[in-house]
Amino acid sequence: EDANGEECEIKTNLKDIVTQYDKEAQVAVETIIRSAFPEHSFLGEEDVDPGAVASEAALAAALQNSKTGFVWVVDPIDGTANFAAGLSLCAVTVSVVFKGMTVVGVVYDPHQDELFSTTKGQGHSSLNGEPMPNLQDFHAVASVKDAIINAGCPADPNAFATSIRGVMALNGQSRGLRMIACSALTTAWIAAGRLNAHFGYDLSSWDLAPGALLIQEAGGLVTDLDGSPYRLETRNMLCSTSPVVHEEILDILEKAEAISFTRSNS
Repeated sequence: EDANGEECEIKTNLKDIVTQYDKEAQVAVETIIRSAFPEHSFLGEEDVDPGAVASEAALAAALQNSKTGFVWVVDPIDGTANFAAGLSLCAVTVSVVFKGMTVVGVVYDPHQDELFSTTKGQGHSSLNGEPMPNLQDFHAVASVKDAIINAGCPADPNAFATSIRGVMALNGQSRGLRMIACSALTTAWIAAGRLNAHFGYDLSSWDLAPGALLIQEAGGLVTDLDGSPYRLETRNMLCSTSPVVHEEILDILEKAEAISFTRSNS
């Protein structure tokens, strides 16, 4: 049950749940999108079977089957476990993908009434319609020792163990670690300069695509944890405000054997 006594469904394991509100919120978002863009394709988390393999397959199918090349990718409530517990650490994500490339990214925090948005090539990201400063102009920290870093809290036990190795390695070399368990918010906060970095594992496209574009357009960096360029299909990622911090974190994670993992069967 959630904080209001409503039933929660377990998806892959105890950490991965869904509520009736996830489903109702997705219906509301999808209805609006389909009424405005009836020929575009729609990929929502609540239409996809549980698990990483299913989310990978759903993204591939949506991209391949889109007649127009446009796919709207939506997570109606990112941070469902936080939401179900009554924590105001959850958000709505919407991205528009055209021929495999994210061209619009939106993260909405209903608790703070903050709407983070951007379009590809815009050269900045916005908060409630107002452009945010470029990260390299005002917020680039000089070293990982000055950085506040958010760590992923993945559902897969092997991924979680890998994340904890990263946390342990970074703990003595950074200003602070957080584990907020809502990639939508943490990526939006990096774009706004409130956090310096976030690393995560086995993230689905609806978790990462909007925030990745927000960060890139704000002047930040997004890569795979192996250092390769970010793609829509990327699932293990590092986002940051600073090139120096980015490289330092990648190096620390590699030495800690925390850049990849083998999926668990549980």
